Amino acid sequence: MRRITVHTQAFPAVDLDPTCELVVVEGPDEGARVDVGALPIRVGTEDGHCHLVLIDDRVSRRHLEVCVVDGFFEVRDLDSRNGTIYRGSVLKQARLRPSPRAS
Repeated sequence: MRRITVHTQAFPAVDLDPTCELVVVEGPDEGARVDVGALPIRVGTEDGHCHLVLIDDRVSRRHLEVCVVDGFFEVRDLDSRNGTIYRGSVLKQARLRPSPRAS
């Protein structure tokens, strides 16, 4: 089974809150990217409701949400049909350090 991999990279922010950039590194949406900060960013296929709109048929309309919480990147699966995978495990919600990869 092919997976979409999204890479996050931390960048210093002026207000000292961490920020990151989500970058799709595999699949038909390779190269798509969006900046993430304190406000939740939604990823999915539904235009108008997602900040990062993907065309991959393995991605749900509203697949996941990511934002910065207490210095960590909080990723929350939005009940997607194929789930969100992090380091081989399905996650519903997790706080991640900068530079992880999530599928």
